[in-house]
Amino acid sequence: MQLINNKIPENNIEKLIFIFLPFACGYFLSYLYRSTNAVLAPYLSNDLSINAEQLGLITSAYFLTFGLFQLPLGVLLDKFGARKVQSILFLVAATGAILFSLGNDVWSLVIARGLIGLGVSGALMGAFKAFAVWYPKERLPLLIGIFMSAGGMGAIVASTPLEMALQITDWRGVYFFLGIITIFTGALIFFIVPEKQETSNQEKPLPILKVLKHIYTSYAFWRIGPLSGIAGGTGLAILGLWAGPWLSDIGQFDKIEVANILFISTIMMTIGTTS
Repeated sequence: MQLINNKIPENNIEKLIFIFLPFACGYFLSYLYRSTNAVLAPYLSNDLSINAEQLGLITSAYFLTFGLFQLPLGVLLDKFGARKVQSILFLVAATGAILFSLGNDVWSLVIARGLIGLGVSGALMGAFKAFAVWYPKERLPLLIGIFMSAGGMGAIVASTPLEMALQITDWRGVYFFLGIITIFTGALIFFIVPEKQETSNQEKPLPILKVLKHIYTSYAFWRIGPLSGIAGGTGLAILGLWAGPWLSDIGQFDKIEVANILFISTIMMTIGTTS
């Protein structure tokens, strides 16, 4: 019995099912993980006596590992392909999510969030790699625009729907469930995304260290990278964490109202990223 899909997609419906949707599920989870702490902050603070500084440390661990792994990620995607890299990384993310659900102190949560960030670091670029392999280049702009909305949906679910889930279970239950879903998503990518054979005349990839040296010594990288990181990071920090506590502590909104405001904000963000 053959478990791994080697069938070449022959039409747009098959590409949608076997390529687009598995990676879209992964990007949905990436943004969901990224945005949860804006709603979970008061629950974490109450249960584990975590202060604002520690909460920021826990949340930033995700972004630190996520960002640091981007350049090695590109080399791995070129060498091994999106299917293999993504499925393995999602196992790392699932491990982090389950460890987060079991955490009882700041550092256990920091390590867990770091694993999650590492595990979902390829959710966007891995998908772009797969799309570039399987789709004609003239369709990529529209495809990527639609794909970005999957991330927006993850951020939306991390607002009011997450607050509603917390009326049924606690933050530990939420993260354990996310860990199981992440395992399923990684398996989905591994078993149903087809592997496209590389052509024999393709150039041999450069050594990883040589590639990284070229990037980090590039003027273009240092001209664009820091500004992009500061601007994007500030927005993610506000919407992914600090907007929630600020609305609660300063704005005096209750938990449902905070979640609803975040819900509207993430909808606007999704519209912006897909337009």
